[in-house]
Amino acid sequence: DELPEYFGEIQHLLGEHLGEDLEEGATVFAALEGQVLMAAALVKEYQGHWYLRSCVVKPEFRGRGLQRRLLRERLEYLAERTTAVRVSVFPDNVHSIRNIVAEGFEFERKKQVRNGTVDVYSRSLGHHQPGHQK
Repeated sequence: DELPEYFGEIQHLLGEHLGEDLEEGATVFAALEGQVLMAAALVKEYQGHWYLRSCVVKPEFRGRGLQRRLLRERLEYLAERTTAVRVSVFPDNVHSIRNIVAEGFEFERKKQVRNGTVDVYSRSLGHHQPGHQK
């Protein structure tokens, strides 16, 4: 409920670190320490399918498990809305790939996007509970 006051900062963070915009219609998740925004992540539904979207952790807060925490929070949120979820990751993003594979995602296919090729991973939400696999 308190996230709207952070939307400007989240937009800046996404633009600076990922070259992306805060997507209209996306649900936003954030990791806060007091009033300090440490990380933000999105989910969005496209044509009846749910996707984990951008996740960015401010450099000074990296190494604290925030990406994994936001991943788990988004999976819990989606478990009430769908039975499957997808995520696209650039192949050189080894930290993100390690986190999503550890949470039960499996490689599905490669996909061309406007700025390169991404690996698409998917996961069923019916058989695996977030956080039970390390």
